[in-house]
Amino acid sequence: MKKVEIICSVLVLFLILAIVFVGCQQDESLDDLYENEAYLSFSPTVNFDQLTSEDLMVLSQAIFRLDIRENKDHFFDIFSRNAKSVNMSEELFNYCLIVIENSNERILSEIEIYRNRVKTRQEGNDDDDLKAKTDCMAQSIAYATGLDYYYVNSWITNKYGNDGVPIEDFYSVMNTFNNGAQVGFSMFHDMNFSYGEKKLVIALNLNHVVTVISKNGNDIIYWDAQRGSMGLCSPYGITHIYEIR
Repeated sequence: MKKVEIICSVLVLFLILAIVFVGCQQDESLDDLYENEAYLSFSPTVNFDQLTSEDLMVLSQAIFRLDIRENKDHFFDIFSRNAKSVNMSEELFNYCLIVIENSNERILSEIEIYRNRVKTRQEGNDDDDLKAKTDCMAQSIAYATGLDYYYVNSWITNKYGNDGVPIEDFYSVMNTFNNGAQVGFSMFHDMNFSYGEKKLVIALNLNHVVTVISKNGNDIIYWDAQRGSMGLCSPYGITHIYEIR
């Protein structure tokens, strides 16, 4: 009987060692996945208050390298273990986490705000400390086209007032400032491009406009010109797409 117990104990020990070994092998395979890829990091002189085109390009590459998945509630979860596993610096990895966190916060804030206008001004009193400008369409057009923001915003507010652009006028307003074109969802689905190759202005959830700067499958990286920050989204929630040409 004692002999049987010893044999069982040995078998259990071997099983535990096997599980640990397989786990280690899987972890190593994750590290090896990007072993031959370029090491990604920000430049030593990076200014996080004013990211350059080079910074945005590196950040886009880093986000696409991470294992990010959209859950059933359309929030983003990250499964990459650490910076080393994806061959990038700790600083860059942590900044990617901030981008994902901010993207999730935007999604959460818009769950209750399905409105039918793209606001240029927030409702409320001028002395309200919580009041914030929401001129996202003017900001996105200026960023994507290089036009003067004050010129764009003045035109929008003169035509529509301070209550924003009706979403049904999204494309006509875009055509006023650019000779681009509306992009169909099937065409957009097939698009893949890196930072600097093209820009698309999109409306999210009918109430916020941003500029897509990179796309890889369903992973979409945008620049929020109004907030001065990068964000991540999926095709879910995109209602309008316009390509800058």
